[in-house]
Amino acid sequence: MQSEEEERLRDQRALRAEQRRMEQLFASSLEGVVLLDAKGRILRVNRSFCDLFGFASLGEVVGKELDVLVSMGDKYAEASDITARILRGEKVAVEVLRYRTDGRPLYVDLLGTLILPEEPEGDLEYYVIYRDISERKRAEAELRESLGRLEKAWEQTIQILASVVELRDPYTAGHQRRVAALAQAVARELDLSEADVRGVYLASLVHDVGKITVPAEVLSKPGVLSSVEFALIRTHAGAGYDILRNIDFPWPVAEIVLQHHERLDGSGYPNGLSGETLRTEARILAVADVVEAMASNRPYRPARGLEKALEEIDEGAGKRYDARVVAACRHLFREGFVFPAFPL
Repeated sequence: MQSEEEERLRDQRALRAEQRRMEQLFASSLEGVVLLDAKGRILRVNRSFCDLFGFASLGEVVGKELDVLVSMGDKYAEASDITARILRGEKVAVEVLRYRTDGRPLYVDLLGTLILPEEPEGDLEYYVIYRDISERKRAEAELRESLGRLEKAWEQTIQILASVVELRDPYTAGHQRRVAALAQAVARELDLSEADVRGVYLASLVHDVGKITVPAEVLSKPGVLSSVEFALIRTHAGAGYDILRNIDFPWPVAEIVLQHHERLDGSGYPNGLSGETLRTEARILAVADVVEAMASNRPYRPARGLEKALEEIDEGAGKRYDARVVAACRHLFREGFVFPAFPL
């Protein structure tokens, strides 16, 4: 049986071994690690911190205020706020911009945590750990730039398709653009995300692209269309879907175009969809399309006027048209929305 002295010596050896392991972990960590007092002054740092921020030796930084060394300008105020949060006991994990000794910016993941003193009256200390994420931030910036170029190319494709339809069907020149302006405004009124608002706008710009498959003499025919001619016109939603479905847009453009003549009660075309099967974007486009079409001249009839158009969607609210979309559209016109003059 071990004596008390032997147990004490064993515990001391175990404590020293644990201390050595912690020392080695501190010194060999690939992240920059800093131990600070309650005034933000550096008590200890590891070699990785010095390498990360460009200090030649540990002695250059010990005793200095951390926030002064690695931040400047408005970033100093931010750093001071983070220090205060840590000292209040909050575990802080944030991405921040800091600066090397040569002034170069350095993006880092910062992790800060308070070390509670063993004695009630003991001094507070805290750790801050820095991980360099500059390469990741550069890669993210390059990706955003690449996506921006790709999105611009997609939008140019849509603009070209919209122009083709309008050149072929001069009587409805500007219709798609005016519908797009109203649909975009309604989408914003409904608090859709900016990505969804953009998708609604761009789909609206080409919602009639399928009409390029309809004979020009039918599109521009004055007077009432025959049942056969009207059936040809009704094919344009499906034809538009076929044109657009193989273009890898980041928005569901093809599906929105396919559904823009569907109605909540299933009375629309081409597939008689109803209720929750209809996309929100298509519900918005359906209302904007009806309002603009009724308010404008067509080869086979004069404009019926905006009030008649609004009466139509009011009468169909909750039946053919989404009631929330109708209410948003109504509100926009009460607030002074006007269709933009062509060309936009």
